[in-house]
Amino acid sequence: MWRHARSRQLYHAGGSPALVARAAARRPLEPALYALAAVLAFVLPPTAWALFVAIPLFYVLQSAGSAAKSS
Repeated sequence: MWRHARSRQLYHAGGSPALVARAAARRPLEPALYALAAVLAFVLPPTAWALFVAIPLFYVLQSAGSAAKSS
């Protein structure tokens, strides 16, 4: 993915290689967090539900913050 992301054609106006690198580094973390929530569902179901709600909110808020900074 990183090889393709380095292509200048894939950058939006004002995008930077650092932004692409941060997004690529964050991507493997998401499945790991969902796996953790799935395991917790067997032990602590309310905690797992909280994680299943918190994970997407975390990524939405981060992407909204990145969009505000790039504007």
